[in-house]
Amino acid sequence: MHATGTPAADAVLVGDSPETNIAAAQAAGVPTAWLNRSGRPWPEALRPPDQTIRQLTDLL
Repeated sequence: MHATGTPAADAVLVGDSPETNIAAAQAAGVPTAWLNRSGRPWPEALRPPDQTIRQLTDLL
């Protein structure tokens, strides 16, 4: 549980950097959504995110 009182598994990290945002959240046990506006390929060396979105409204 974090300072917010929310368990990590109940949160979602939305990030646009596979190497920093997504990888760090995965290491902390937080579900991830990769914000990939440009349609870049996911780096093969990294564990894939839980979901990929093209815009923030895709989370709804």
